[in-house]
Amino acid sequence: MLNVKNNAESTLAAEINDSALELTLATGEGALFPATNFHISIDDEIILCSSRTADVCTIEREAESTTAATHASGAKVELRITAQHITDLNTATDANTDKITESTTVTSPLVKTTYDISIPAATTSVSGYLTTTDWDTFNEKASTTSPTFATSITGSYLTASEILITDGDKKIVSAPVATYPSLTELAYVRGLSSAVQTQLTGKLPLAGGTMTGDIQLGETDIKLDAVLSGDEKWSGITVVGTAGATLAVGDVCFLQTADSKWELVDGILDGTDLGFKLQLGICVLAANADAATEMLVYGKVRSAAFPALTVGAPVYLDDTAGDLVCTQPSTTNFAIRVVGYAVTAEDLMFNPSNDYIVYK
Repeated sequence: MLNVKNNAESTLAAEINDSALELTLATGEGALFPATNFHISIDDEIILCSSRTADVCTIEREAESTTAATHASGAKVELRITAQHITDLNTATDANTDKITESTTVTSPLVKTTYDISIPAATTSVSGYLTTTDWDTFNEKASTTSPTFATSITGSYLTASEILITDGDKKIVSAPVATYPSLTELAYVRGLSSAVQTQLTGKLPLAGGTMTGDIQLGETDIKLDAVLSGDEKWSGITVVGTAGATLAVGDVCFLQTADSKWELVDGILDGTDLGFKLQLGICVLAANADAATEMLVYGKVRSAAFPALTVGAPVYLDDTAGDLVCTQPSTTNFAIRVVGYAVTAEDLMFNPSNDYIVYK
């Protein structure tokens, strides 16, 4: 007869190969198992333990037609009800069917309920039958339909601290963080008051976007780019408009009063073109005549079209339309208007003066 014991579970203290006839349980856990003649399971192999001394078990391999295998240190060792237990129980039951008759003194029914079987009072064990303790153990097992667990469920195959999902076979598995959110990432959505997409849609993107309503700055500032990365780069305030001529990035323009188009500007007083005294801008979006363009009206700008700049020095309108000059003009009937100052050898702080003078 095979022996059983409740809650008998341990781990291997050391690896065993597929021919080992002895194994050692975790220190001090041998007492959880019977002393002789019991089955244990390690992975898919069932092993018969013929005897146990402290934590060391003498074993017979390949019990119940399983295959001997190598098992690593720390592998789970469990005492289970196996097919052999049930076979032994059936054999003993068949052999003793004639031992309980109407005249047998049985003070309580053999079968009390679907899940609870008792044996005569004051009897704790009958050779060939499971004990009352065994049946109590059966009664404590969860049913296959809507079970209720008093504490928790541990899945040794699951990964710690990962959310659980069902796979294509409806099995509960860990959701790998390479594909699914981690617990930390999942916690980011805690406390959201509405749909995530609704909240994201209401945010201004880092690149582009249009804001409505007022923007109120506290005790802070708006910083322009510290050093521009190359030619035809800028950082500042721009306006959109329509080109009145073919414009290139870096061209200095004025806003024509007659048609509200941006035209190339110079400082020459020729009696017809007085754009030097109007709203100025530097083209940051090249365009053909009558096409959409964009003008920097305040900020830092760099262009290959600029002359060599002197840090801290003023920059003026040139006599060539669209160009700048670093030396103050000294041509008769030329409008001298400062359009900005050099902040590096390449970067112009474009901030046109509202005033101008005419060289006589």
